Amino acid sequence: MIKTLNVSNVDFLACDTLLYENWKSFYGELKINCPEVTIGASNNKTGNLRVGGDWILENIQRRISELYFGEMILEYNELLETFQTNSGSWTLTYTVTGDNATITSGSGSGVLNIPDNIPDITPLIPITSISYEAFMNSTSVTSVTIGNLVTNLGYNAFFNCPNLTSAIIGNSVTSIDRGFRDCYNLKSVTIGNSVTNIDYFAFKGCNSLTSITIPKSVTSFGNSAFRDCNSLTSVYFNGTIPSTIGPNNFLSNTEDTAFYLANASNTASNAARLDELIRNNVFKSKATFEVAISSICFPAGTLIDTDQGKICIELIDKNVNTIRGMKIVGITETISKLNYLVCIEESALGKNIPSVDTIISPNHRLLFNREMVEAKYLLEKDVGVRAIKYNGERLYNVLLETYDKMMVNNLIVETLDPSNVIAQMYSDRFNKEKREYLIKTWNNFITTKSEKEYRELSKYIY
Repeated sequence: MIKTLNVSNVDFLACDTLLYENWKSFYGELKINCPEVTIGASNNKTGNLRVGGDWILENIQRRISELYFGEMILEYNELLETFQTNSGSWTLTYTVTGDNATITSGSGSGVLNIPDNIPDITPLIPITSISYEAFMNSTSVTSVTIGNLVTNLGYNAFFNCPNLTSAIIGNSVTSIDRGFRDCYNLKSVTIGNSVTNIDYFAFKGCNSLTSITIPKSVTSFGNSAFRDCNSLTSVYFNGTIPSTIGPNNFLSNTEDTAFYLANASNTASNAARLDELIRNNVFKSKATFEVAISSICFPAGTLIDTDQGKICIELIDKNVNTIRGMKIVGITETISKLNYLVCIEESALGKNIPSVDTIISPNHRLLFNREMVEAKYLLEKDVGVRAIKYNGERLYNVLLETYDKMMVNNLIVETLDPSNVIAQMYSDRFNKEKREYLIKTWNNFITTKSEKEYRELSKYIY
Protein backbone atom coordinates (compact mmCIF):
# COMPACT_ATOMS: atom_id res chain seq x y z
CA MET A 1 0.00 0.00 0.00
CA ILE A 2 2.84 2.39 0.82
CA LYS A 3 4.33 1.88 -2.64
CA THR A 4 0.94 1.96 -4.37
CA LEU A 5 0.02 5.31 -2.79
CA ASN A 6 3.54 6.75 -3.28
CA VAL A 7 3.80 7.54 0.43
CA SER A 8 7.03 9.41 1.18
CA ASN A 9 6.78 9.75 4.97
CA VAL A 10 5.50 7.43 7.68
CA ASP A 11 5.49 8.91 11.19
CA PHE A 12 4.79 6.73 14.23
CA LEU A 13 3.16 9.02 16.80
CA ALA A 14 3.98 6.90 19.81
CA CYS A 15 6.25 7.24 22.83
CA ASP A 16 9.62 5.52 23.33
CA THR A 17 9.43 3.13 20.37
CA LEU A 18 13.10 3.61 19.47
CA LEU A 19 13.99 2.22 22.90
CA TYR A 20 12.57 -1.23 22.09
CA GLU A 21 14.30 -3.84 19.92
CA ASN A 22 11.07 -5.18 18.43
CA TRP A 23 10.09 -1.73 17.21
CA LYS A 24 13.57 -1.00 15.85
CA SER A 25 13.49 -4.35 14.02
CA PHE A 26 10.10 -3.48 12.54
CA TYR A 27 11.37 -0.09 11.35
CA GLY A 28 14.42 -1.80 9.79
CA GLU A 29 12.28 -4.27 7.83
CA LEU A 30 9.99 -1.45 6.67
CA LYS A 31 13.01 0.51 5.44
CA ILE A 32 14.34 -2.50 3.53
CA ASN A 33 11.00 -3.03 1.78
CA CYS A 34 10.36 0.69 1.19
CA PRO A 35 13.80 2.35 0.92
CA GLU A 36 12.33 5.55 -0.51
CA VAL A 37 10.17 6.18 2.62
CA THR A 38 11.30 8.41 5.47
CA ILE A 39 10.32 6.81 8.80
CA GLY A 40 9.80 9.01 11.85
CA ALA A 41 9.86 7.71 15.42
CA SER A 42 10.65 8.84 18.94
CA ASN A 43 13.02 7.74 21.70
CA ASN A 44 11.10 9.53 24.48
CA LYS A 45 7.67 10.88 25.40
CA THR A 46 5.98 12.36 22.34
CA GLY A 47 3.22 14.94 22.52
CA ASN A 48 1.78 16.64 25.55
CA LEU A 49 -0.07 13.68 27.02
CA ARG A 50 2.52 13.00 29.67
CA VAL A 51 5.20 14.89 31.54
CA GLY A 52 8.22 15.41 29.30
CA GLY A 53 6.39 15.25 26.00
CA ASP A 54 8.23 17.31 23.38
CA TRP A 55 6.33 16.75 20.11
CA ILE A 56 9.62 15.72 18.41
CA LEU A 57 10.32 12.56 16.37
CA GLU A 58 13.99 12.39 17.31
CA ASN A 59 15.37 10.21 14.52
CA ILE A 60 14.37 12.76 11.86
CA GLN A 61 13.96 15.82 14.14
CA ARG A 62 10.44 16.43 12.89
CA ARG A 63 8.12 18.57 15.07
CA ILE A 64 4.70 16.99 14.76
CA SER A 65 2.42 19.39 16.69
CA GLU A 66 2.18 21.92 13.84
CA LEU A 67 2.28 19.24 11.13
CA TYR A 68 -0.64 17.15 12.39
CA PHE A 69 -2.56 19.32 14.82
CA GLY A 70 -1.72 23.02 14.67
CA GLU A 71 -3.69 25.27 16.98
CA MET A 72 -6.69 22.92 16.91
CA ILE A 73 -5.04 20.80 19.62
CA LEU A 74 -5.84 23.61 22.07
CA GLU A 75 -9.56 22.81 21.66
CA TYR A 76 -9.18 19.29 23.02
CA ASN A 77 -7.91 19.78 26.56
CA GLU A 78 -10.64 17.53 27.93
CA LEU A 79 -9.27 14.63 25.89
CA LEU A 80 -5.73 14.92 27.18
CA GLU A 81 -4.42 12.43 29.67
CA THR A 82 -3.93 14.16 33.00
CA PHE A 83 -1.32 13.76 35.70
CA GLN A 84 -0.88 14.93 39.27
CA THR A 85 1.85 16.42 41.46
CA ASN A 86 1.92 17.68 45.03
CA SER A 87 2.15 21.35 45.97
CA GLY A 88 2.28 21.81 49.72
CA SER A 89 -0.77 20.18 51.25
CA TRP A 90 -2.51 20.00 47.89
CA THR A 91 -2.47 17.49 45.04
CA LEU A 92 -3.02 19.36 41.78
CA THR A 93 -4.22 17.82 38.52
CA TYR A 94 -2.83 19.18 35.24
CA THR A 95 -3.06 18.88 31.51
CA VAL A 96 -0.20 20.03 29.29
CA THR A 97 -0.80 21.74 25.97
CA GLY A 98 2.31 22.51 23.97
CA ASP A 99 4.81 23.96 26.43
CA ASN A 100 2.30 25.13 29.07
CA ALA A 101 0.24 23.53 31.84
CA THR A 102 -3.36 24.05 32.97
CA ILE A 103 -4.60 23.18 36.46
CA THR A 104 -7.93 21.39 36.07
CA SER A 105 -8.67 20.50 39.70
CA GLY A 106 -7.09 19.95 43.09
CA SER A 107 -7.59 18.19 46.39
CA GLY A 108 -6.18 19.11 49.76
CA SER A 109 -6.86 21.58 52.54
CA GLY A 110 -5.79 24.96 53.85
CA VAL A 111 -3.43 27.34 52.06
CA LEU A 112 -3.22 26.79 48.29
CA ASN A 113 -0.13 28.18 46.54
CA ILE A 114 -0.25 27.93 42.74
CA PRO A 115 3.43 27.61 41.74
CA ASP A 116 4.99 29.16 38.64
CA ASN A 117 5.97 25.75 37.26
CA ILE A 118 4.85 22.15 37.77
CA PRO A 119 6.82 20.97 40.81
CA ASP A 120 9.62 18.41 40.43
CA ILE A 121 9.47 18.30 36.63
CA THR A 122 12.42 18.86 34.28
CA PRO A 123 12.45 20.66 31.91
CA LEU A 124 10.30 23.33 33.55
CA ILE A 125 6.67 23.43 32.45
CA PRO A 126 5.08 26.81 33.32
CA ILE A 127 1.57 26.86 34.78
CA THR A 128 -0.24 29.48 32.69
CA SER A 129 -3.90 28.64 33.24
CA ILE A 130 -6.41 27.61 35.89
CA SER A 131 -9.31 25.85 34.22
CA TYR A 132 -12.95 26.88 34.54
CA GLU A 133 -14.57 25.52 37.72
CA ALA A 134 -11.22 24.06 38.82
CA PHE A 135 -11.89 24.65 42.54
CA MET A 136 -15.61 25.41 42.41
CA ASN A 137 -17.52 24.53 45.61
CA SER A 138 -14.32 23.57 47.44
CA THR A 139 -14.82 23.70 51.19
CA SER A 140 -11.14 22.95 51.81
CA VAL A 141 -9.31 25.98 50.41
CA THR A 142 -8.83 28.76 52.98
CA SER A 143 -6.31 30.97 51.17
CA VAL A 144 -4.99 31.06 47.61
CA THR A 145 -1.95 32.67 46.01
CA ILE A 146 -1.90 32.47 42.21
CA GLY A 147 1.58 32.34 40.67
CA ASN A 148 2.94 35.10 38.46
CA LEU A 149 3.02 32.98 35.30
CA VAL A 150 -0.73 32.30 35.28
CA THR A 151 -2.33 34.42 32.57
CA ASN A 152 -5.76 32.80 32.36
CA LEU A 153 -8.08 32.43 35.34
CA GLY A 154 -11.04 30.38 34.10
CA TYR A 155 -14.57 31.47 34.90
CA ASN A 156 -15.97 30.13 38.17
CA ALA A 157 -12.47 28.93 39.09
CA PHE A 158 -13.16 29.58 42.81
CA PHE A 159 -16.92 29.96 42.70
CA ASN A 160 -18.65 29.33 46.04
CA CYS A 161 -15.60 28.43 48.15
CA PRO A 162 -17.20 29.10 51.56
CA ASN A 163 -14.02 28.91 53.66
CA LEU A 164 -11.81 31.01 51.37
CA THR A 165 -10.74 34.13 53.31
CA SER A 166 -7.77 35.48 51.32
CA ALA A 167 -6.81 35.61 47.63
CA ILE A 168 -3.68 36.99 45.95
CA ILE A 169 -3.96 37.14 42.16
CA GLY A 170 -0.63 37.01 40.35
CA ASN A 171 0.80 39.72 38.14
CA SER A 172 0.12 38.01 34.80
CA VAL A 173 -3.63 37.34 35.08
CA THR A 174 -5.42 39.68 32.67
CA SER A 175 -9.11 39.10 33.42
CA ILE A 176 -11.30 37.90 36.30
CA ASP A 177 -14.60 36.43 35.10
CA ARG A 178 -16.88 35.06 37.84
CA GLY A 179 -13.66 33.94 39.48
CA PHE A 180 -14.64 34.41 43.15
CA ARG A 181 -18.41 34.68 43.00
CA ASP A 182 -20.22 33.87 46.26
CA CYS A 183 -17.06 33.36 48.32
CA TYR A 184 -18.96 34.87 51.22
CA ASN A 185 -16.09 34.63 53.74
CA LEU A 186 -13.51 36.24 51.45
CA LYS A 187 -12.05 39.16 53.42
CA SER A 188 -8.86 40.09 51.57
CA VAL A 189 -8.09 40.30 47.84
CA THR A 190 -4.92 41.51 46.13
CA ILE A 191 -5.42 42.03 42.39
CA GLY A 192 -2.33 41.71 40.20
CA ASN A 193 -1.09 44.61 38.12
CA SER A 194 -1.84 43.04 34.71
CA VAL A 195 -5.58 42.68 35.23
CA THR A 196 -7.40 44.89 32.72
CA ASN A 197 -10.93 43.55 33.10
CA ILE A 198 -12.82 42.71 36.30
CA ASP A 199 -15.64 40.98 34.52
CA TYR A 200 -19.14 39.65 35.03
CA PHE A 201 -19.90 38.57 38.65
CA ALA A 202 -16.15 38.50 39.47
CA PHE A 203 -16.69 39.17 43.19
CA LYS A 204 -20.49 39.12 43.41
CA GLY A 205 -21.75 38.06 46.83
CA CYS A 206 -18.40 38.37 48.63
CA ASN A 207 -20.15 39.59 51.76
CA SER A 208 -17.09 39.68 54.03
CA LEU A 209 -14.99 41.83 51.69
CA THR A 210 -14.53 45.22 53.38
CA SER A 211 -11.93 46.83 51.13
CA ILE A 212 -10.58 46.44 47.60
CA THR A 213 -7.77 48.16 45.71
CA ILE A 214 -8.17 48.50 41.94
CA PRO A 215 -4.75 48.56 40.21
CA LYS A 216 -4.07 51.12 37.53
CA SER A 217 -4.09 48.42 34.83
CA VAL A 218 -7.87 47.91 35.14
CA THR A 219 -9.84 49.59 32.34
CA SER A 220 -13.26 47.97 32.73
CA PHE A 221 -15.77 46.49 35.19
CA GLY A 222 -18.19 43.93 33.82
CA ASN A 223 -21.84 43.58 34.78
CA SER A 224 -22.31 43.13 38.56
CA ALA A 225 -18.60 42.61 39.25
CA PHE A 226 -19.01 43.80 42.86
CA ARG A 227 -22.74 43.33 43.33
CA ASP A 228 -23.99 42.28 46.79
CA CYS A 229 -20.66 42.90 48.53
CA ASN A 230 -22.59 44.14 51.53
CA SER A 231 -19.62 44.80 53.84
CA LEU A 232 -17.56 46.72 51.28
CA THR A 233 -16.75 50.11 52.79
CA SER A 234 -13.63 51.15 50.83
CA VAL A 235 -12.78 51.01 47.13
CA TYR A 236 -9.35 52.41 46.23
CA PHE A 237 -8.32 53.37 42.70
CA ASN A 238 -4.57 53.36 42.03
CA GLY A 239 -5.02 54.69 38.50
CA THR A 240 -7.61 56.16 36.18
CA ILE A 241 -11.15 55.14 37.03
CA PRO A 242 -12.17 52.45 34.51
CA SER A 243 -13.67 53.91 31.37
CA THR A 244 -16.18 51.05 31.06
CA ILE A 245 -18.36 50.18 34.04
CA GLY A 246 -21.14 47.67 33.48
CA PRO A 247 -24.56 47.91 35.14
CA ASN A 248 -25.32 46.84 38.72
CA ASN A 249 -21.80 47.30 40.05
CA PHE A 250 -21.84 47.88 43.82
CA LEU A 251 -25.61 47.33 43.77
CA SER A 252 -26.96 46.46 47.24
CA ASN A 253 -23.63 47.35 48.83
CA THR A 254 -23.58 49.24 52.10
CA GLU A 255 -24.50 52.91 51.82
CA ASP A 256 -21.24 53.65 53.63
CA THR A 257 -19.06 52.50 50.71
CA ALA A 258 -16.42 55.14 50.01
CA PHE A 259 -14.49 55.49 46.76
CA TYR A 260 -10.95 56.83 47.01
CA LEU A 261 -8.38 58.22 44.60
CA ALA A 262 -4.77 57.36 45.37
CA ASN A 263 -2.18 60.14 45.23
CA ALA A 264 -1.01 59.36 41.69
CA SER A 265 -4.59 59.11 40.41
CA ASN A 266 -5.95 62.19 42.22
CA THR A 267 -6.09 64.30 39.08
CA ALA A 268 -8.75 66.82 38.06
CA SER A 269 -10.07 64.57 35.28
CA ASN A 270 -10.22 61.53 37.52
CA ALA A 271 -11.96 63.49 40.27
CA ALA A 272 -14.49 64.77 37.73
CA ARG A 273 -15.09 61.22 36.53
CA LEU A 274 -15.69 60.08 40.10
CA ASP A 275 -18.12 62.94 40.74
CA GLU A 276 -20.01 62.00 37.56
CA LEU A 277 -20.37 58.38 38.67
CA ILE A 278 -21.64 59.51 42.07
CA ARG A 279 -24.17 61.92 40.56
CA ASN A 280 -25.44 59.16 38.26
CA ASN A 281 -25.75 56.82 41.25
CA VAL A 282 -23.26 54.32 39.82
CA PHE A 283 -21.18 54.93 42.95
CA LYS A 284 -23.07 55.74 46.12
CA SER A 285 -20.67 57.90 48.10
CA LYS A 286 -17.26 59.51 48.14
CA ALA A 287 -14.48 60.20 50.63
CA THR A 288 -11.10 61.82 50.45
CA PHE A 289 -8.31 59.32 49.95
CA GLU A 290 -5.60 59.59 52.52
CA VAL A 291 -3.23 56.72 53.28
CA ALA A 292 -0.06 57.61 55.14
CA ILE A 293 3.31 57.48 53.40
CA SER A 294 5.77 55.16 55.11
CA SER A 295 8.57 52.71 54.29
CA ILE A 296 8.46 50.04 57.02
CA CYS A 297 5.80 47.51 56.09
CA PHE A 298 4.56 44.35 54.30
CA PRO A 299 2.08 43.78 51.47
CA ALA A 300 -1.33 42.21 51.98
CA GLY A 301 -1.28 38.43 52.31
CA THR A 302 1.89 38.32 54.41
CA LEU A 303 1.38 35.69 57.13
CA ILE A 304 2.15 36.83 60.68
CA ASP A 305 2.69 34.34 63.52
CA THR A 306 0.13 35.19 66.22
CA ASP A 307 -0.88 33.29 69.33
CA GLN A 308 -4.00 32.30 67.40
CA GLY A 309 -2.07 30.94 64.38
CA LYS A 310 -0.70 32.37 61.13
CA ILE A 311 -2.90 35.23 59.94
CA CYS A 312 -2.66 37.53 56.90
CA ILE A 313 -1.40 40.86 58.22
CA GLU A 314 -4.34 42.88 56.91
CA LEU A 315 -6.82 40.48 58.57
CA ILE A 316 -5.36 40.68 62.07
CA ASP A 317 -7.97 41.76 64.62
CA LYS A 318 -6.43 43.81 67.43
CA ASN A 319 -9.32 42.86 69.69
CA VAL A 320 -8.77 39.13 69.21
CA ASN A 321 -5.18 38.42 68.18
CA THR A 322 -1.99 38.71 70.24
CA ILE A 323 1.70 38.10 69.59
CA ARG A 324 3.58 36.16 72.27
CA GLY A 325 0.99 37.37 74.77
CA MET A 326 1.42 41.02 73.77
CA LYS A 327 -1.55 43.23 72.91
CA ILE A 328 -1.77 44.45 69.31
CA VAL A 329 -2.56 48.17 69.34
CA GLY A 330 -3.26 48.38 65.63
CA ILE A 331 -2.43 47.46 62.05
CA THR A 332 -1.08 50.44 60.14
CA GLU A 333 -2.00 50.94 56.50
CA THR A 334 0.43 52.90 54.34
CA ILE A 335 1.88 53.46 50.88
CA SER A 336 5.52 53.98 49.97
CA LYS A 337 7.30 56.77 48.10
CA LEU A 338 9.95 54.28 46.96
CA ASN A 339 9.63 52.52 43.63
CA TYR A 340 10.72 49.07 44.77
CA LEU A 341 10.24 46.41 47.42
CA VAL A 342 12.61 43.64 48.49
CA CYS A 343 11.85 39.98 47.76
CA ILE A 344 13.66 37.46 49.97
CA GLU A 345 13.46 34.11 48.22
CA GLU A 346 12.53 30.89 50.00
CA SER A 347 15.47 29.54 52.10
CA ALA A 348 17.68 32.47 51.01
CA LEU A 349 18.95 33.06 54.57
CA GLY A 350 19.04 29.45 55.72
CA LYS A 351 17.05 26.25 55.45
CA ASN A 352 13.37 27.24 55.38
CA ILE A 353 14.29 30.89 56.20
CA PRO A 354 12.06 32.30 54.94
CA SER A 355 9.63 29.43 54.43
CA VAL A 356 8.24 31.06 51.26
CA ASP A 357 9.26 34.01 49.09
CA THR A 358 8.67 37.05 51.30
CA ILE A 359 8.19 40.66 50.18
CA ILE A 360 9.21 43.43 52.56
CA SER A 361 9.80 47.17 52.33
CA PRO A 362 13.46 48.23 51.91
CA ASN A 363 13.76 49.97 55.30
CA HIS A 364 12.15 47.23 57.37
CA ARG A 365 14.62 45.61 59.75
CA LEU A 366 15.07 41.86 60.14
CA LEU A 367 17.51 39.48 61.81
CA PHE A 368 20.51 38.55 59.64
CA ASN A 369 23.77 37.10 60.97
CA ARG A 370 22.66 37.91 64.54
CA GLU A 371 22.06 41.58 63.70
CA MET A 372 18.91 43.54 62.90
CA VAL A 373 19.54 45.04 59.45
CA GLU A 374 17.38 46.87 56.90
CA ALA A 375 16.11 44.60 54.14
CA LYS A 376 17.79 46.69 51.44
CA TYR A 377 21.15 45.79 53.01
CA LEU A 378 20.62 42.20 51.80
CA LEU A 379 20.52 43.39 48.18
CA GLU A 380 24.29 43.86 48.46
CA LYS A 381 24.73 40.21 49.44
CA ASP A 382 24.60 37.22 47.11
CA VAL A 383 21.93 35.45 49.16
CA GLY A 384 18.85 35.12 46.93
CA VAL A 385 17.43 38.57 47.57
CA ARG A 386 16.26 40.87 44.79
CA ALA A 387 14.48 44.17 44.24
CA ILE A 388 11.02 44.04 42.67
CA LYS A 389 8.82 46.82 41.31
CA TYR A 390 6.44 48.55 43.73
CA ASN A 391 3.09 49.32 42.12
CA GLY A 392 1.47 51.55 44.73
CA GLU A 393 -0.40 48.82 46.61
CA ARG A 394 -1.20 49.33 50.27
CA LEU A 395 1.31 48.05 52.82
CA TYR A 396 0.80 47.04 56.45
CA ASN A 397 2.68 46.80 59.74
CA VAL A 398 1.95 45.61 63.29
CA LEU A 399 1.93 48.08 66.16
CA LEU A 400 2.40 46.68 69.68
CA GLU A 401 2.46 48.61 72.93
CA THR A 402 6.28 48.42 72.89
CA TYR A 403 8.87 48.15 70.14
CA ASP A 404 9.47 44.43 69.65
CA LYS A 405 9.87 41.60 67.15
CA MET A 406 7.56 39.15 65.41
CA MET A 407 7.86 36.10 63.16
CA VAL A 408 7.04 36.30 59.45
CA ASN A 409 7.55 33.13 57.39
CA ASN A 410 10.35 32.09 59.82
CA LEU A 411 11.99 35.51 59.55
CA ILE A 412 12.43 37.55 62.75
CA VAL A 413 11.41 41.13 61.92
CA GLU A 414 10.74 44.34 63.82
CA THR A 415 7.32 45.62 64.74
CA LEU A 416 6.55 49.30 64.36
CA ASP A 417 8.20 51.51 66.95
CA PRO A 418 5.45 53.26 68.98
CA SER A 419 7.49 56.49 68.79
CA ASN A 420 7.29 56.42 64.99
CA VAL A 421 5.08 59.17 63.52
CA ILE A 422 2.87 56.62 61.74
CA ALA A 423 2.51 54.62 64.95
CA GLN A 424 1.39 57.70 66.87
CA MET A 425 -1.24 58.54 64.26
CA TYR A 426 -2.67 55.01 64.58
CA SER A 427 -2.71 55.05 68.37
CA ASP A 428 -5.92 55.23 70.35
CA ARG A 429 -5.27 58.92 71.12
CA PHE A 430 -7.01 59.99 67.91
CA ASN A 431 -10.47 59.32 66.54
CA LYS A 432 -11.03 58.52 62.86
CA GLU A 433 -11.53 62.13 61.77
CA LYS A 434 -8.43 63.42 63.58
CA ARG A 435 -6.36 60.52 62.24
CA GLU A 436 -7.38 61.30 58.67
CA TYR A 437 -6.49 64.95 59.20
CA LEU A 438 -3.05 64.06 60.58
CA ILE A 439 -2.37 61.59 57.75
CA LYS A 440 -3.22 64.28 55.20
CA THR A 441 -0.96 66.77 56.97
CA TRP A 442 1.85 64.21 57.17
CA ASN A 443 1.60 63.34 53.47
CA ASN A 444 1.69 67.01 52.53
CA PHE A 445 4.78 67.47 54.70
CA ILE A 446 6.52 64.45 53.13
CA THR A 447 5.74 65.78 49.66
CA THR A 448 6.46 69.49 50.16
CA LYS A 449 8.66 69.67 53.30
CA SER A 450 6.49 72.63 54.30
CA GLU A 451 7.36 74.26 57.64
CA LYS A 452 3.66 75.04 58.11
CA GLU A 453 2.75 71.36 57.91
CA TYR A 454 5.59 70.48 60.28
CA ARG A 455 4.36 72.96 62.89
CA GLU A 456 0.83 71.59 62.60
CA LEU A 457 2.04 68.02 63.10
CA SER A 458 4.08 69.10 66.10
CA LYS A 459 0.88 70.03 67.94
CA TYR A 460 -0.12 66.38 68.06
CA ILE A 461 2.95 64.23 67.36
CA TYR A 462 5.94 64.13 69.65
